[in-house]
Amino acid sequence: MRDYSFALKTLGMQGVRTLVYRPTGKPLEVNDSGLVVPESSDTIDDFSSRMDTGGSGVLTTFFGTPVWANVILKTQDNLFEINLDTVLCDVSLPKHIIKTSITNRPGTFKEHIADGDYSIHMRGLLVEHSMYNYPRAQMTTLLQIIKRGEPIKVISEYLNLYGILNIVIESSSFTQKQGFQNVQPYDLTCLSDIDYSLIIKNGE
Repeated sequence: MRDYSFALKTLGMQGVRTLVYRPTGKPLEVNDSGLVVPESSDTIDDFSSRMDTGGSGVLTTFFGTPVWANVILKTQDNLFEINLDTVLCDVSLPKHIIKTSITNRPGTFKEHIADGDYSIHMRGLLVEHSMYNYPRAQMTTLLQIIKRGEPIKVISEYLNLYGILNIVIESSSFTQKQGFQNVQPYDLTCLSDIDYSLIIKNGE
C-alpha cells in the first residue's frame, strides 16, 4: 500500500484524515501517518449469527456490504422468483381476545380466542448494477409475483423463525428516489398464510 503522507504534507493537508477504500467499498483504516492499519481477525466470515440464505458463502449487497437476512419470494409454480437482499422486515402478531365487562368490578374479563395472522412489512430497494439503467427485470418479476392471486412462498431465515413459509401480499407501493435511476424503492404489506388441508370423509 502506498504512503500518502508525503503528498498530504506537501499540499499542507497533513491535518486531513485519509480514507482508502477496497474494491468492495469498505474503507481501510489509516493511521495519522497515512499508513494502513492491519485488519483484525474479525471478518464477515465470523458472523455465525447471520441469517442469509447464502449457505457457506457470504452474501453481499450491490454496495459490497454483508447481507444479514435476505428474503426470497417465489410463486407456487416456481415460475417467478426474486431475491430481495436489500430489505428490512417488520413483524407483528395480533391476538383475538374477547373482553367482557364485569358489573361493579374494574377492568375486564379477557378470553383469548386465537392468534391472528402475522403482519409483515417489507421495505427495501431494487438496485441495478449500472448506474444508468433502471432495474427493469427485477421490477417486472416483483410485479408478476405481486399480481398473483395466490399465496406466495417466502424463503427467509428471519421470517422462518416465526413459522412464516407463505404470505399474502395485501398492498404494495413504489416511489422514485431523486437522483437515482438505477434504484427502485418498494414497500410491501403482507399477511402470513397457513395451508389448511380440507379432508372430506365419506358420508360426512
